[in-house]
Amino acid sequence: VLRAFLRQTLPAHLVPAGFVFLSALPLTPNGKIDHRALLAPAPGPDRPAPAPATPTDPWEEKLLTLWETLLGIAPIKVTDRFFDLGGHSLLAIRLVAMMEKTFGRRLPVATIFAAQSIAQLAAILREERVPAAGGALLAIQPLGRQPPLYLVHGVGGGMLWGYINLARHLGTDQPVYVFRANWATGEIRRESIEQMAARYVAELRAFQPAGPYSLGGYCFGGNVAFEMARLLEAQGQAVATLALMNCSPPNSAYYRFRWTPLGLARFGLNLGRSACAVFGWDRQVRAHYLRWRLDQIKGRATRLLRRARGARPATQPAEIVNLAGLPEEQRALYEAHLHALIQYRCQPYGGSVTLFRTRGHPLVSSFDAQYGWGEFVRGPINLRRISGGHDSLLQEPHVQAVARALQARHPAGGTSPVPA
Repeated sequence: VLRAFLRQTLPAHLVPAGFVFLSALPLTPNGKIDHRALLAPAPGPDRPAPAPATPTDPWEEKLLTLWETLLGIAPIKVTDRFFDLGGHSLLAIRLVAMMEKTFGRRLPVATIFAAQSIAQLAAILREERVPAAGGALLAIQPLGRQPPLYLVHGVGGGMLWGYINLARHLGTDQPVYVFRANWATGEIRRESIEQMAARYVAELRAFQPAGPYSLGGYCFGGNVAFEMARLLEAQGQAVATLALMNCSPPNSAYYRFRWTPLGLARFGLNLGRSACAVFGWDRQVRAHYLRWRLDQIKGRATRLLRRARGARPATQPAEIVNLAGLPEEQRALYEAHLHALIQYRCQPYGGSVTLFRTRGHPLVSSFDAQYGWGEFVRGPINLRRISGGHDSLLQEPHVQAVARALQARHPAGGTSPVPA
């Protein structure tokens, strides 16, 4: 009953796999929850003890191997549900990529949400009738009558979990597709944002030959989406929606601090907010972050000194994003994307933009409310301020405000152009 209720109000990956009933929460002497004293979920009707898997054919046997490798659990039954075993949106994306390599079939991510057991997935693979977008396009929610919304992955291929969360709030009448990063195909490309955008536009128009198009992206993905909109505009195609989420154009005036009384006041306020947030973190996380910030300051100081001597050193990816702790393959993709972002020079766009932004700014910036897009956008900029921080824009409950604003961009009952 609890799980059925929670499935109506929570994303699938947040529904607990088990429940423990307590008369009271155990407390430490200073009144905080004693996590060590909390009971682990015991096997019961809602969380049966693991039982040996019993695959009935090679499809189920191969899926079982993938699940055990991905989830780190064995044995698994072919009737166990992916999210009940600890799966979540990011693991669903990885599972889709692993299944593509194993079976040579590209399934929509939504398939993992609809068919959550090995037995159900095997049945879909046997049918060989699952529609899939080509190339880098990944279908998150392929159904609905509204014009499709195409979103671009974040740096390093990130934010797909956020797009899945957004698609859930947009509803079953809004098709949502995502351009996935190269890691999903096992390939890491060194390409500029212009090259990436041209490749994605070619795949977009192969899937949907004519506009109007609805595009969007978070942070790095927003810059790629912006460049895609420019290319579509140059090709005579209409862009109905361009949604930029906590995204700013690199190498713009936005990243130049203004030495004015107002600029200094905003810098102090921004610094105070950042400090309050940092000192609310776990001690180990805070120490790790502060070490990275110190290295970042040293790198910038060294670069300024070299420039003063006539050199032209480039910004390094590690100065933008903390890459420590990332797996080697993922770090390589992060670096490729960040190099592309550092080299990107934004050009004017004649259309309009919807900018979703949270309250924060980079520590050193002009503190422009439009994040610097006024330099390049010739049409209206529809600014939507969303509560939360940079990383939580597409988390609950903030994602709901983003979804409502995007839904307002489409008239009710609109029809979608038919993809090729």
